[in-house]
Amino acid sequence: MVLLILACAPEGPGELLLSPGDAGEYGAARLQTTVQARVTEMLNVTVTFPSDRDGWPDDAALPAPAVVLVQGGLVEPDRYQWLASHLAAQGYAVLSPEHPGNLAIFAAENGRYALDGVARRGGVFEGLIEADAPAGVGGHSLGGVVSSMLWTEDERFEALFMLASFPADSTDVEGRSAPVLSLTGSLDAQALVEQVESGLERFSEPRHLGVVEGMGHYGWTDDNSAENLAQGGDDDPAARSSTLTRADALPPLMAFLNAALRDDADADAALEAGDFAGVTWSD
Repeated sequence: MVLLILACAPEGPGELLLSPGDAGEYGAARLQTTVQARVTEMLNVTVTFPSDRDGWPDDAALPAPAVVLVQGGLVEPDRYQWLASHLAAQGYAVLSPEHPGNLAIFAAENGRYALDGVARRGGVFEGLIEADAPAGVGGHSLGGVVSSMLWTEDERFEALFMLASFPADSTDVEGRSAPVLSLTGSLDAQALVEQVESGLERFSEPRHLGVVEGMGHYGWTDDNSAENLAQGGDDDPAARSSTLTRADALPPLMAFLNAALRDDADADAALEAGDFAGVTWSD
């Protein structure tokens, strides 16, 4: 009888990307939804969530801290699916909103609409995240620029992470004090280390900078063209594979999110120590 019940267990609605134990305590599944954005506009949002092995949200992880992940300029959101899946396997719900022309600067508020809309959704999303709970926001390149704008405008975004990015001169990041993490690659040819450092200095404490050894601009994205790699410094002879650089970049990112959104004392201590393999760390 037990075997019969298990055999008839319904498959979940999400596309299973990682099984529990592959990259964390939870599995990772994704599902696209639409939410209300502007008065006459619906917004597509890909939600990657902590799941069981059947593609259902894992009740043990709910409500999950929300992270809005903003795409870089002219980069499709699914090229960051590796990162969204890893975060979901660690118990985060990752919301990846679409933007017109794959340029988030044209609709910066889509990140806020995604957070509001998914929190209100019923069905499989019921109870996945809490609308007013602390959330994270971050992105790569132009996505980081837009994320810093969202962070200054909406206090629900209590943690900002920028990947190979720095804020626009016009963004009043000096007016807020909340945790910020900036990660970039030592070989990045588009967001130079000195530019990233200078941008981070505009933020109040607490702030952290990690420079990943041998990483270029497009080490954060999948499905790169030869032109991407050449423009980003990723074809430098000193460049390391994305498998290695991502393995080094993820521990400080996870420590930052766990400290900021989960009040994790061990994560906070790790940030203070800054002893991350393959990463030059500074505060």
